Amino acid sequence: MNAMPCSLQPENPGPQARSGERPYAVLRPVPGGGAKTSNRDNDCSPFAFELLARPAIERRLDSVLAHAVTVLEAPAGYGKTATLWQWYQAARHRSILAAQVSLNELARDPERFVAQMNAALRPAGIRIEDSSWQGVTRRSLILIDDYPMGAAELDEAFGTLMRSLPSELHVVVASRAPIRWPLFKLLLEGHVQCLTSEDLRFSAAEVGQYLQPHGFSVEDLQTLEDSVQGWQAALHVLRLGCERRATAGFSMLAPPELAIRYVMEQVLDTVPKPVIEMLIVMAAVERSNALLLDHIRDAENSDRLLKNALECGVPLLLKQGWYSLHPFMQACLAREVARLGEAQRRKLHLRAHQWFLEAGDIEAAVHHARMAGDPRKIFETIESIDGIELALRDGATALERVFQQLPQQLLCEFPRAAIARSFLLAKNGRLHEARRILETLQSAANASPGLSPQVLQRLSVAHYFLAFAEDRTEAGHDEADLQQKLLQTSAGYDPCTQLILNLALCNARLRRGDLVGATNSALEADFWCKEANTPYAANFAIHRLGASYIYRNKLHLARECFERTMPIVAALQSKEPQLQLLADTLGIAVYFDQNDLPTSYQMLDRLLPRIDQLECSVHTYMSANIMASRMEYMRKGLGAALEILAHAARFGERRQLPGLCHAIDVQRAELLARAGQGEQALAQLAQLGVQMKDGQFLYPTSHTWLELTYDGLALTRALLAAGDAHGALSICTTVNEQCARIGAFRFLLRGRLLEALAYDALGESEQAVEALRSALDIAVPEHTLRPFLDEGEPMQKLLKQLIRVTGVNQVPGDTVDFIAAVLGTSSSATTSSALPGNSILSPREHDVLAQLADGHSNKLIARKLDLTENTVKFHLRGLYEKLGVSCRVLAVSVARGKGILAT
Repeated sequence: MNAMPCSLQPENPGPQARSGERPYAVLRPVPGGGAKTSNRDNDCSPFAFELLARPAIERRLDSVLAHAVTVLEAPAGYGKTATLWQWYQAARHRSILAAQVSLNELARDPERFVAQMNAALRPAGIRIEDSSWQGVTRRSLILIDDYPMGAAELDEAFGTLMRSLPSELHVVVASRAPIRWPLFKLLLEGHVQCLTSEDLRFSAAEVGQYLQPHGFSVEDLQTLEDSVQGWQAALHVLRLGCERRATAGFSMLAPPELAIRYVMEQVLDTVPKPVIEMLIVMAAVERSNALLLDHIRDAENSDRLLKNALECGVPLLLKQGWYSLHPFMQACLAREVARLGEAQRRKLHLRAHQWFLEAGDIEAAVHHARMAGDPRKIFETIESIDGIELALRDGATALERVFQQLPQQLLCEFPRAAIARSFLLAKNGRLHEARRILETLQSAANASPGLSPQVLQRLSVAHYFLAFAEDRTEAGHDEADLQQKLLQTSAGYDPCTQLILNLALCNARLRRGDLVGATNSALEADFWCKEANTPYAANFAIHRLGASYIYRNKLHLARECFERTMPIVAALQSKEPQLQLLADTLGIAVYFDQNDLPTSYQMLDRLLPRIDQLECSVHTYMSANIMASRMEYMRKGLGAALEILAHAARFGERRQLPGLCHAIDVQRAELLARAGQGEQALAQLAQLGVQMKDGQFLYPTSHTWLELTYDGLALTRALLAAGDAHGALSICTTVNEQCARIGAFRFLLRGRLLEALAYDALGESEQAVEALRSALDIAVPEHTLRPFLDEGEPMQKLLKQLIRVTGVNQVPGDTVDFIAAVLGTSSSATTSSALPGNSILSPREHDVLAQLADGHSNKLIARKLDLTENTVKFHLRGLYEKLGVSCRVLAVSVARGKGILAT
């Protein structure tokens, strides 16, 4: 422990150091709190090498005096002391009382901490009494190095001290681990700034600058930066090693001898021998924790050893209870690991494999079996557990990676592993490969019966799943048969089998158009997910449930599904990042239809860069691209929307997915029609076999109801854009009848709106209004605004016409509010650019609007505002025009909905 009270004064220029370098002061403590300064020629740096100047970090530290507390949190070797020292020397231009305090291990106790602090700060006249600071009479800075780790009582006491800092006192704390004392409130109030290892780590550019004299290539520098990971001690050691070597090149797997000697003799010099042995074992097995080390070393104190290593300054990375070595430390220990010999390393990995297998961590178990060079052991591992159940519980990605690294010729020897492999292939859309595995397995089972009943059951379930993934109907695999089996054997099937069968049935019903049945199957699958405790599968069940609700335009229920997926996504994000994309596609469909543009665009911007990762669900990938193109058309125009579709089409061609390519081309035609290019849209659809010929709606006969709906709505819009309202009405009627029959109200809503526009184009106002009423009946309960807004000015005119024809008094209040929201949102798009926010109305129009809200007549408004009735009527006309309405009630409702008039 030491303290250096000193006064930082502007330095008197002394003899220049080397040309081009700025002079700097090394501060020495002087009795009585005085200070002397000297230039570089008279004092030496405590470091044996030139430190790299880091202006960005120094600027962050320069703001120390703007904060009560500054915290540097990083493991050993990240340059906390060096960074503080550099900044401390550069702080010569400030006049401030400064003291440096280094604590020892006894300071973990609050009383001893206070005693050490008071002893160190006594020359500065500062002390701690009764959890508060005393004697702070001028601006002061205290730098606390090596704050003790893992002392809960100290953290609480220290947090109290930090919350009661005098305004003239600033504290800088350096710690090897995150400090646990409460920072949250101070952070919110702006009193604390934190610098972490991410801030302190050297960037690739800084590494290049630091090692520039040694002629490293760009690739070498990147490798070095990746390996060092900001551990500045390693970087400095490597530079010294390069300076003393004849050649500059090096391999991070074989660091310079000087670096190895430094790590083994200096970094580890205070570490007990058992800890060194433990580190070598950690380097050999690569992935470990205390319990595993106890198992493979026949020890009982690995947890204590790991803590001892951390306390001795060994650069370990500690995340979520898992310990791993710093990459540079790993490289330096590689020489010691090599001495273990191949047989010893293989033994360690096999013991680790067994431990992880018993712990249920299949990915880690397989990893160690692979490191032991035993692929058969990997297959035995998957065979010994239920691979499908594992995938449904923890995610499919890890297991898929395992299969990709195994010799496939061994697969037929392990039936349970083969079934799991076929299940994963089917889920990812690789149906032919999945079927080939199942057929091979079925042939082997027929030739030599002997498979266990559970394996045969799993084989049957895999056949069902694959059949419905392919949307085929064949003997023994039709939907009625599956439903019957579920009814007859519900007590005999385990929960995982039940949820797989119900997910398969949900997919089949969605494709067939049985939306109510699909909803029920998804609910059933969701129930069995809870029974089987399979959160990964639950995410897919909830996603399917949300999709069925969206098709039925039950947006509030779909939104609940989206919100239910969030905890699952957060829990499995590290294993299955794809789940976030699935959730976003569901959320976008809901929020965009309800016109919550900020939320939907935020999710879209997160989705677009990674949209190809949705390839495991072709239908979701198609829906996501169609939705994204609609949103980008509205936000950035036709060109941006067509770019998204072109990318999706290339993806479909590459994966040989004709259904996806067809859907993307249909959406391209719809966008062309929206842009007024009706003839081009019709030509595009005709190439796809979608057209109206001799009064008949022609489309590919193999299409499902969903594909037929997309085809029909796109053709209707194209015919309208081309001026053929009769043809549009004919196609639209066919589509609407089908959607009404199966309850696909999401698409029926859009069809009714197109029907209303077609009737309006033909001059049949009564039928247009009736179709619009039907659309409002679907949209109003779920606040489905977007379809109305997408139709633009023609839809605004129809809505105003409905109000005029029906009369406001005859329209339900929630419908009036809905229409007001549509008109208000539409009118703001045309008026807000000229008159932003509440300035849409003139002051006098706003006065008239306020009187309208009170229910006053024109005569009373004129008297209250000291106007003539004609002037009031003039202002009313202007008010109606700006709000896009035609009556008093609607004007008030729109104004309140837009925030122009207080509610």
